Amino acid sequence: MPLRDQDNFDSDLLDIVPERMGGDSERGGERKSGGKGRLLLTLGLALSAAVATVAAGWHIFLRDQPAMPPGGVPTITADQAPLKARPDDRGGMDVPNQDKLVYNRMGGNANEPQVERLLPPPEQPKQPPAPPPLPPTQA
Repeated sequence: MPLRDQDNFDSDLLDIVPERMGGDSERGGERKSGGKGRLLLTLGLALSAAVATVAAGWHIFLRDQPAMPPGGVPTITADQAPLKARPDDRGGMDVPNQDKLVYNRMGGNANEPQVERLLPPPEQPKQPPAPPPLPPTQA
């Protein structure tokens, strides 16, 4: 079985994952310059996000508020006119003899109050049963 060369094996691993393992010295220079560009891009995005947040807050909270009317806070009062009023011309059909009490007098004397009975008369209470006699006691 042939033995592997340890240096070739390490360089193969470094080619696959150069970020984690350190990589070549040539690539390190490229990564450092790319890191500066990435850092500047990140700082630029963070600065633009902060400016956008401040501008949105300024627009929402500190924009021009409408001026108060002279005389302070307006007071709302109820209307003094009545809500309901009888019309001058009621309209509708005129029904004659509405003031007659004919139907109330048909059953008898109108002056005599009558009580209407709907239920049967109440039951009469019964006497409770007599208690049983006491047993004789032995002395």
